[in-house]
Amino acid sequence: MNGVEPIPLERPGPIARLFGRKPRANAYAEIRNRLAAAPVLALQRSDVDEVLARYQLARDAVRPRLLELYAMVMRHAARDAEITEDELRELAHLRRAFGLTEDDVRGVERDLLEDTFRAQLRLAIGDSRFTDEEKRRIREVARRLRIPDALAAAIREEEVRKVWDRVFDATIVDRRLSEEEERYLADLAANLGVHVQLDRATQRQLDHFRLLWRIEQGELPTLDTDVPLAPGERAHAVARAHRFCSTSPARPGGGRRVKLGRVTHWELEQSAGAGDAARWRPDGDGTLVVTAGRVLFAGGAAPDGIPMERIERFTVYRDGLGLEIERERDILFAIDGDTEILGTVLGVFVKGHPG
Repeated sequence: MNGVEPIPLERPGPIARLFGRKPRANAYAEIRNRLAAAPVLALQRSDVDEVLARYQLARDAVRPRLLELYAMVMRHAARDAEITEDELRELAHLRRAFGLTEDDVRGVERDLLEDTFRAQLRLAIGDSRFTDEEKRRIREVARRLRIPDALAAAIREEEVRKVWDRVFDATIVDRRLSEEEERYLADLAANLGVHVQLDRATQRQLDHFRLLWRIEQGELPTLDTDVPLAPGERAHAVARAHRFCSTSPARPGGGRRVKLGRVTHWELEQSAGAGDAARWRPDGDGTLVVTAGRVLFAGGAAPDGIPMERIERFTVYRDGLGLEIERERDILFAIDGDTEILGTVLGVFVKGHPG
């Protein structure tokens, strides 16, 4: 009828029965049950006063509970995302019956109506698209709930921004940003009416993700290096590095090398120095270079080269690169530079040697 369900009265204990006392909580229960049993307009202020007098309670003592009842009725009225003129009259009558002022209920009304509007708005943009029909419906919901235009606009801006942020975070979770993904984000922002402002740190991060995506598409950078290269050979990644060789014997060779999906093992949050330090023996400082055919390390008179086809697996850390090489001891490079770009470049070429 009005969203209020009756509740049982509390039974008095032995002492209360002996002295003829009634549980004061039953004052609220009686008022609630009267409201649940009849239309809102049937409950009069005199009915409420009569109950309070029998329980010897001042109205201020039960005001919080009466406010809860008012919220139940209002929530029921707003269930269809509309407050009609009849419902407004009923709510005004209930305020008078309960002795509540407009100041008493203002917070409750604001929260309930805003929550209802937000729920309708989230439903409309739950699929990350906001059609013209949905936009018209949301404007109508705000009108029916009697939410001021400025407040409705602020709520809408807040909710659509949450959607855009969620999609944005999901798009770059793989630390790659393609041209198609950028177009999608721009179209989504325009559709939702989101004004996107990214700080410099975020812009730099996105530039980094764009570069990683282009590298994986074969748009490899060509860099200058002092390390001697073969005729026609180009450096696609260069970094200062400290080389360490494994103290463990080389593993048996001849096994099948796995493809890129399992070759590259990203552990960017882990340090290359993690684990058993006794396993690694320092083996010089120098320059690490990745070309299309090999990984070079120049730390002495002549650079050492590892052909791509002999790299069985590599692990990229946030500060290093580990190589597992066929029939040779593992190598670990502590890198001064961007290991993610270096690992992405290396992955392009290791992919070409599935074994």
